[in-house]
Amino acid sequence: MSLITEAVQRLEANVCGSGCEENSVALKRNPDGPLCQYVQGVTVAGHYGGKIAHITTNFPIEANTRVSFMFGAALDSAPQRAAALVIMNVVLGFFCLERTINACGADRYSDCLRDIIARIRGGSIYPVGTIPLPVGEDGVYAADPGEADIILVTGDGLCTDEGLALCEKYRDSGHLLFIGPETSGFCSLLDLPHWCPYGRSSPGEDA
Repeated sequence: MSLITEAVQRLEANVCGSGCEENSVALKRNPDGPLCQYVQGVTVAGHYGGKIAHITTNFPIEANTRVSFMFGAALDSAPQRAAALVIMNVVLGFFCLERTINACGADRYSDCLRDIIARIRGGSIYPVGTIPLPVGEDGVYAADPGEADIILVTGDGLCTDEGLALCEKYRDSGHLLFIGPETSGFCSLLDLPHWCPYGRSSPGEDA
């Protein structure tokens, strides 16, 4: 069982039997949706019960499906894993169990970058996914995963075979830090450390 399928299993335990697991989820590309500065790619919106969650990913998928599609599924491709992340986010958002399901506005980018650099300054990081942090500047240093103070993981990094395996290997190390709204629901379900201080519950909400 991978970390993503484990998170899906925990979501199933929360909603199974309520009837909500058979409700429809629409996944649609939304180029105008809120974009996290740490992730590149296409913005995908998940619509469920009037709630909207956005993720940005290099593994976009568009579909009309049900929450239950994930239950018991292998989720062995990057697009399927990305779909699972946005579905977890929007379902947890619908149940008011997770609020950080949309990226902040661009007006908070500089605040977030300042805060994350302050958190990791003086330490070493290993990025899982493409993370445009000033490594080599501002007291931020790169290291191999086994030696890094922080293994910083984006949603896209988590969705790859290599990234997922690395996160599973270092799950109990105390060094993982998942970043961005893409991983918020996943981290809530597995009680893993998460960074997205200015994320929003709704796309147009004031940060």
